[in-house]
Amino acid sequence: MSLQRFLEINPVDNFDGYYSRYITDNSFFGFPLEPILKAEDALLNKDLTSIAYFSMEYGLAPSIYNTFPEKGELPEANMFRRHDVFSNMRGLDYFLDIRLDKMLDLPIYSGGLGVLAGDTVKNMADLGMSVVAIGILWNKGYFKQNFWFRYGQLPEEMHWDPWHYPGLIPLNKTIKLDMRNDTLYLKLWKYYVYSYDKRFVVPLILLDANIDANIKDLQRLTDQLYRSDNPWWKIYQRVILGLGGMRALENFQYGIAKYHLNEGHAAFAFLEKVRGKDGKEIEDEKKNFVYTCHTPVEAGHDRFHINDLKLVLKDEDISILKQLGSEESRPDMINLTLVAMNASTHINAVAQKHCWVMHNQFPAYKDRIIAVTNGVHTLTWVSEPFRNLFNKYREAIGDWEKDPTCLKNVSSLRNNQEFRSDLWNAHQENKRQLIGLLWRWGLNENTFTLAWARRIAAYKRPSLILRKPERLVDIARKYGRIQILMAGKAHLKTILVSHLSES
Repeated sequence: MSLQRFLEINPVDNFDGYYSRYITDNSFFGFPLEPILKAEDALLNKDLTSIAYFSMEYGLAPSIYNTFPEKGELPEANMFRRHDVFSNMRGLDYFLDIRLDKMLDLPIYSGGLGVLAGDTVKNMADLGMSVVAIGILWNKGYFKQNFWFRYGQLPEEMHWDPWHYPGLIPLNKTIKLDMRNDTLYLKLWKYYVYSYDKRFVVPLILLDANIDANIKDLQRLTDQLYRSDNPWWKIYQRVILGLGGMRALENFQYGIAKYHLNEGHAAFAFLEKVRGKDGKEIEDEKKNFVYTCHTPVEAGHDRFHINDLKLVLKDEDISILKQLGSEESRPDMINLTLVAMNASTHINAVAQKHCWVMHNQFPAYKDRIIAVTNGVHTLTWVSEPFRNLFNKYREAIGDWEKDPTCLKNVSSLRNNQEFRSDLWNAHQENKRQLIGLLWRWGLNENTFTLAWARRIAAYKRPSLILRKPERLVDIARKYGRIQILMAGKAHLKTILVSHLSES
C-alpha cells in the first residue's frame, strides 16, 4: 500500500523499467519510504502551515552526506574522476591532476548561494518542518572547471545523466506556461532531502524545459545555470523558477501558507499569485511572502529593461512589475530585488553587517529588513575526525547531532588538556587528508596553510590575501614557510570574454 500511495503522488516515468528496483513498499533508494509519505501528507493538509522555498540553485553534497546507495555502477557521466590544479609550478600542472573516484554531486548549483540553500533545506528536514523546495534541473550544470598552464581556468560544458542519478526521479507530470509569444512546457522531477536521522524529508521539485514538447530554443533554457549573455534567456529562467514553481505547487495540490524567495531570482512567483486581483487582494498576498537577499553589491541585483520583459511576459505581468520594481533613476528598468521586497512582508539580510548595508542601500525598507546569520548544516560539513572528537566528549558537549547549538559547550573543555590534544590531532588528521590529495605539489602538513574557498568573483575579494605581501613575508621569516590554497570557479561570462580577447 505504501508504494501505491507513493506512485499516486509521484507517477514515476519508466518505473517498471528502471526505478522499481530502487523504490519499494519500504524503501526509497535504500532509505525508509514512510517519511516521504508523511511529508507529502503534511503538504497536502490545508490545515497545516506549510512553506514553499524557492531557490535558483541547491548545493546538497549527496556524495558526502546522506548518499543514496547505488545498486550497480553509476554511469561514467555521474562520476567525478579528476580535477586540474593551477599552481605556481605551471609546468607540473600541465602533466598532473588530482585523481578522484567519487559520485558527482547533484550539479544544480554554482557556489555559496546554492550551498546555503541546500544547507537550509537539510536543516528544515532535521527540524521536521513541513516544507517543499522548488528549483531547476540544470541539464548541463554550471560548468566543468579545467585549467591550462598558460591561461588559467578554461570552462568545459558539463554533461551528466539525471535519469540514473540516485534519489532523483522523473515524474509523468508536465506543467504549461502560456507566455506572450510562446508556450513553455516544464517536466517535473523530485529529489527527497532526508533528515540526519532519516525520520523526516523535504521534497525538492525540479523544473526541466528539456522535453520534446518545447521548440528547440525553449528546450535549452534549463541547460546551464546562470547563463547571462542574453537577457531573454535570463528572464525565461526566472520565469521557470517563479511562475513555473507556483504552477508545480498547484499541480501537486499542496496547501502552502508561506512562500520564501531565496534571492530575487524567484520574484516572478508573486505574479502568479496576484494575476487578476485588485489592490487589497494584492496587499493581502504580500503577507504570505518572505524574501532573503544575499548580495550586498550592485551587480547582485537583477535588472531588466521593460522592452526585454515584453518579449516574454504579458501586459498584466508588466503592469504589476512596474508597480513593484520601478526605480526613479531608471524608469525603463525593472529591479527584481525591489519586486521581491515590495512583494514581501518580511525581508532578511544574511548577516548583521549585511543588514547595515541593506539599510543604507534601501532606507525606505529599513523597518522591514532584519538580520539572520547564515549558517551551515553542521552534519554535512563536520569531518570524520571532528565527528569522532565530539562523540568522545559527548557527555560534556551534549547531543550535538540533534542540536548543533550544543557545540558551544566545547568552551567548558577549554582547560581540559586531553581535549586540547585531541582537538589538535583531529585538525592535523584533516590537514593530512588535504595534503594527501595534493601530495604531488609538495605540500607539507606541518607548514602554516592559508585556504580560501569561494566562487571567484571580484566582490568576494579573493586578492585580499595578497593585499599586503610584506605581512606574509614577515610571518614566513618569523614562523617558517606558508602554503596558500585557493579554490572556486570564476564567472563563466568573464572567462569567455577574457579568452576571446586573448585569442
